[in-house]
Amino acid sequence: MVTGFRNLIVCKYIDLEKFNHLNNCAEEIGKLLNHMIINPEKYK
Repeated sequence: MVTGFRNLIVCKYIDLEKFNHLNNCAEEIGKLLNHMIINPEKYK
């Protein structure tokens, strides 16, 4: 995911602040999904 966001910076579609925000959101989503995969019984 980070690679796609970096391309947005290189092409000047977003600034570094927006990149950091999107990257942090993507990391949080990844953590949540990982937790759901490891602990599926909690999400039934």
